[in-house]
Amino acid sequence: MSKNVPQLLTLADDLLGYKVTAEELDRGIWQVLESWVNSGKPKTQVPSGQELVFWDLLGMMHSHKPYELRGHRVLRTQLETRIDYLRHPGQRLPENLTTPPLAAPL
Repeated sequence: MSKNVPQLLTLADDLLGYKVTAEELDRGIWQVLESWVNSGKPKTQVPSGQELVFWDLLGMMHSHKPYELRGHRVLRTQLETRIDYLRHPGQRLPENLTTPPLAAPL
């Protein structure tokens, strides 16, 4: 996951900086996904806060058009909050995550 976070943050920065088209954003999202799949990380672990926010940010970027993420005040705030969390781990988890935290297995 640590290898994929900078890749996603660069994509998010490019989105907010008007440096990518919708097609380039979509292609970048798929590259992030392919990189994660190829990382070989076990998929059975309870996700960390970083992972929850990573997947939530990726999902937001995939689910909304770039102009919506840049121009809609609430969406942009949520996007920026997730970016800040990934840049500065250890903060409180952002609110309104669409990927809720999972309880540890018993």
